[in-house]
Amino acid sequence: MQAEQRIEAANGHLGGYIVGGDIHSWCAPVWDWLRGTYSPRSLLDVGCGEGHSTRFFHDHGLRVLGIDGMPEAIRDSRVPGKIMLHDFCSGPYRTTERFDLLWSCEFLEHIDEEVLPGVLETFRLADHLAITHALPGQPGYHHVNCRDNAYWIDLFEGCGFRCDVGKTVA
Repeated sequence: MQAEQRIEAANGHLGGYIVGGDIHSWCAPVWDWLRGTYSPRSLLDVGCGEGHSTRFFHDHGLRVLGIDGMPEAIRDSRVPGKIMLHDFCSGPYRTTERFDLLWSCEFLEHIDEEVLPGVLETFRLADHLAITHALPGQPGYHHVNCRDNAYWIDLFEGCGFRCDVGKTVA
């Protein structure tokens, strides 16, 4: 078995980058479910890494934009020109575009609490959010914000989103 090659951010606030993608964030059955349930025409992929999920949605006909903070991820993009470099420590990602769906997989646990307002403002660019996150105690590089589901639901509902518990997996 080949060892995982991880590139860690020098500034310490990002989750790092796994060359070739993180096999634990490959969620094609979930992505198919999202497409079937929400029929999105556009997707914003926050913390997308090389853009494997971004490419999946692109290959299924969606207008896509990925955002990641690691220059190496942009360099190794699976959808060149569709992933933008952005450091949330500098504030929210700004664009005039709107998106039907936002996908963010295993990103939030890497974000320091004081940076969350800019992330949440960016999430407002989408009509629907689909998010996964690490739970308290879950190991990983720079896991600084591992919270339970109730924390994230309260946070997002406080920003005007509504959690559809029937479609939420705990």
